[in-house]
Amino acid sequence: MKVLVISDTHGSLPKDLEDIGGDILFHAGDVGGHNIVNAALLFKNYYIVQGNTDCFSFFNFPERVRTTVEGVKIFMVHNLTAPHRIINENRMYIESFIPDLVIYGHTHTPCINVINDVIYLNPGSFGKIGLAGYMSYAVVNIEDSKVTNISIYDVETGEVKLSWVT
Repeated sequence: MKVLVISDTHGSLPKDLEDIGGDILFHAGDVGGHNIVNAALLFKNYYIVQGNTDCFSFFNFPERVRTTVEGVKIFMVHNLTAPHRIINENRMYIESFIPDLVIYGHTHTPCINVINDVIYLNPGSFGKIGLAGYMSYAVVNIEDSKVTNISIYDVETGEVKLSWVT
């Protein structure tokens, strides 16, 4: 299964999500507009959480998502802070759910970290250039009930900027 992960679109879609493709979409918040929600509707399944800039909008996204996809437990929140200094409330959710994959956004900085067998993924900013100097998104591949690999791509060039393989 191919999982497309984006965050921090802030109303901008610099690349057509259909062109990237995927079986399911996860959006880690700061959506910014109906155009993003309409693009998400093109996926068979999608999950979107509320970002800090979405809280005063017409969107009613949940703050957190806990779900299982093809046997992989996924927790998603917009502002985790960072894998090494998690906001206490998020830490409680993670410890009670024990996910395989934690998806977050907010920092506009792509990263993949593994801590205590949990994969922490920030796809970076899809909607505007962040601290990394490029816009990005992630593709997570799931096979046999486990994450087999993750790649973070530069939106404009398609170049793999970060990757992780089991």
